[in-house]
Order: sequence, then structure tokens, then C-alpha cells
Amino acid sequence: MQRVVEMPWGAVVTDPRFPLIHDANYARVDDGRGLTLTAVREALVPALRRAGASHFHVATFDPTESKPLLDELERAGAKFTYLTSMRLEASVPDAMAGHDVREVRDLDDRFWREQRIALPELGVRTPEVIEQFVAWQQQVMVPFGKRWFAVEAGGRRAGFGALLLHDGVGYVDDVVTLPEERGRGIASAIVARIVDECAGRSDDVLLLTEEHGPIALYERLGFREAGLVAGALLPLP
Repeated sequence: MQRVVEMPWGAVVTDPRFPLIHDANYARVDDGRGLTLTAVREALVPALRRAGASHFHVATFDPTESKPLLDELERAGAKFTYLTSMRLEASVPDAMAGHDVREVRDLDDRFWREQRIALPELGVRTPEVIEQFVAWQQQVMVPFGKRWFAVEAGGRRAGFGALLLHDGVGYVDDVVTLPEERGRGIASAIVARIVDECAGRSDDVLLLTEEHGPIALYERLGFREAGLVAGALLPLP
């Protein structure tokens, strides 16, 4: 991101290139002990206004100690999301049988068209946000080293998953299967391939997921729950 201002409790992160992307413009709370909504607002709101952002977004990796802050956000009318952090702790079963999972090495116009089709399945829905999300991937995440893997079916890519390797940690991201291709083990095969890519390159493999169904899938693949990430979203005051 263009601007990361460290705070005693975490950081304020903003990027005026992507004002509609909440995960590019937010307060990251690492230590919520004694933190108040007023203190977060004083640091975050001016930065969000400079970036042209429209929403006030707070994410905490410390939801237990941050409960008073989350309670304040709830009283203010925030919309909450809770993501389960999962860590690979067991051997991944052979889930690639019957699927040819390949790395997408040419991130061409076809690939980005397919991403625009797949993004609503990941909760990115409005055209303006989709375009900024694609630009974020192209301008920030690809140069940072993000790689995609896919399974093809019927002459098109039926499912995707992405990998980020950084500082000894592998992060599994953006795993999605198109609705008409679900139930065939495509997502499992992609995750297994990504984990295989991490072998010998990372000491830890992590991911975040929101819904119960994916949690069960990842548990079958050797992942275990490791924590909770809470997010709160409000219109910018």
C-alpha cells in the first residue's frame, strides 16, 4: 500500500489508487488493549479522507482484547465480518487425482476477464469495485509475487486459487470454483497444488476463510483453526 503509518496499537493503511477497496484503506489493530473508537477515528478518518475512501474499516487480529472497541463499533452500527485463520498442520491427502492443476503463467486479457467473472463469487460484486480490485491485483499483488493456479474444464478455467510466499510463510488466497463446476473436487485439487508449491519454500502455510463449508474442506486437507480476525465496516463519518 502507498501509505502505512505505524501506531502503538497497529497501523493505519491507505492507498488513494484504490479508494473503494476496504482492505487497502483501514485500521489494523494488533493490540486492542484499552483502545477506544475515538482514538481509532482520530488516526484513521483524516487518512481515509486524504485517500478518497468512502468507508471506515477496522480489522483486528486480537478480537478478545479488542472486545470493548468492537462493542463500541457495534453500538455505532458497524457491519461485522469474522474470518477464521487456518494453519496447515497435517499432511495433505492426494486431492489432485483427476484434475490437471496448472500455474497461470500468462496473466493476459483472458485471465483478467475470467477474474472479473469469478470475483463476485468472492464477494466483490459492483463493477466499480471489481475494476479497482483487478487494478490492485495488477499493480500491487502481482509485482509482490502473487501467483495463480487453475483447473480447466470444457475449454475454460473452472476454478482458481492464488499463492503468496513471503518471509517464510505461504498464504493461500482467492480459492474459487465457478458455480456450475462445483462438487467435483476442483478447489481441493487447487489447494493441494498450492501447498505442494510451498514445500521447501515456507515454514508455515496459512489461509483465511469465512464460511463453514470451506472450513470443513480445509480441515480435510490438513488445515486447523488457528485464530479469528474480526472486521468492522461503517460509512465514513
